[in-house]
Amino acid sequence: MPTVDRNGYYCADVVMKNNFKYTMYLRGHSVPSMVKFTEGLFWTESVTLRDSSEEEHHNALEETSKKSKNIGFSSLENFFEEEKPKRKKKVK
Repeated sequence: MPTVDRNGYYCADVVMKNNFKYTMYLRGHSVPSMVKFTEGLFWTESVTLRDSSEEEHHNALEETSKKSKNIGFSSLENFFEEEKPKRKKKVK
């Protein structure tokens, strides 16, 4: 693994054995442990580390945050509650 700046921004492009691909956006201090962990997973075929910019890193995290707001529950308290079916009004 190349020398990593602890304060830098990086992308780890991961390819799984089933050809599924994803990117992890990492800060420099977490790169060694995350890459080592990911490479150790059975289904991981390859991990490629590349430099990223602070802007790219923040944009990716912001996009992830926007997507996660569409989850169908608002808190842990109501996570396990069943959604009650909506009744249809009877037509006379």
